[in-house]
Amino acid sequence: MDKQSLITKLKNELAAWQTKVDEAKVQMDLAEKEIQTALRPHLKTLDNELLNARVKLEKLKSSAENSEHEFAKGVNSSIDKMKELYEKAKQHLPKK
Repeated sequence: MDKQSLITKLKNELAAWQTKVDEAKVQMDLAEKEIQTALRPHLKTLDNELLNARVKLEKLKSSAENSEHEFAKGVNSSIDKMKELYEKAKQHLPKK
């Protein structure tokens, strides 16, 4: 996969994660106070990891060819961490 395709793919994944986080925030705001208290730290951690992934993606955009693999690996690592954090946060959401 060439660099531009990789950047586009990762950018789309981060946009999808932003949507998930935003949806979880809406659900949190509509939930009872106890659920809000339980979810807030998880969503803050997710926000931080999303920001971290965006920073890594920006570095990937301007990276030299020999370091792009490392930056891409870093973004993918952040995405994997977000998946894990999201699953933990989801446990606190009320069942639909």
